[in-house]
Amino acid sequence: MMFRKLLLLVVPSLGVLFALAPALLFAQSDEDEWAPVLQEALASEIEHGSVEQLYDAVYIAKGLGPSRMTEAVRFALITRLEMLNVEQDVAAEAGIPLEEIVNGESLIEFVDLVASLQDPRAIPALLGSAPHCYSKRVAQGLASFGERAIEPLLQAVNDSEIGSFARDTPLTAISMMVQDGGAEQLSSASRREVVRLARSLLYEKKWYFIFDGIDMAVGLNDAELNQEIEVLANDRGLLSERGIEERGVEKVRESATKALRQLKQRK
Repeated sequence: MMFRKLLLLVVPSLGVLFALAPALLFAQSDEDEWAPVLQEALASEIEHGSVEQLYDAVYIAKGLGPSRMTEAVRFALITRLEMLNVEQDVAAEAGIPLEEIVNGESLIEFVDLVASLQDPRAIPALLGSAPHCYSKRVAQGLASFGERAIEPLLQAVNDSEIGSFARDTPLTAISMMVQDGGAEQLSSASRREVVRLARSLLYEKKWYFIFDGIDMAVGLNDAELNQEIEVLANDRGLLSERGIEERGVEKVRESATKALRQLKQRK
């Protein structure tokens, strides 16, 4: 107990924590007396430190890996991401450039780490980061939750107040979720909602959203959606009539043609 108190006294700042980081990262056993104490200090820096201290703490937490993190560190990571999302939302509304609040690369490293926790409690925080950064790892993390994440994902993509960029991560997550038989793991109600979403995406005027619809359609393998893909692949004039720009028309046709090949291979 005395050793624990001494460590808490000498680890009040991240500078000291960094000096002790090798011992924390390369502990022979998580039962070593000092390991939980250092993680307690690490959790405090994550939740309460400055943004610069947060990024340094994330570096240490990443070295630990999710399997060795204490509950305190995991909870601190999720909580701080929620707090950082709010800070960025407020800054965006005030017209403050986000680069004045966060470092883009460090932010992505942070959200990727939170995604790697595979903790359902992180779903709102991960979705909250979508307006500020795009990460395939975050999309994969959200997709891995399956049915537990589908409702908040659908709410996010159907929110009329969010911009195009903010839809990218949740749309990618849903596309990933329904691939390789994943659609069969969803409830019938959820699957119907995803089919409805995919159909609406196929009629988007922004061609990059049509890509998401095509990807979802391939995973869903729904007869009506498959017919829609066939139209996209073959009716160039229809795409132009919908107001899709020239370069987008060709990209959509290429994507739809590739999707048809994938669907035929399954038969």
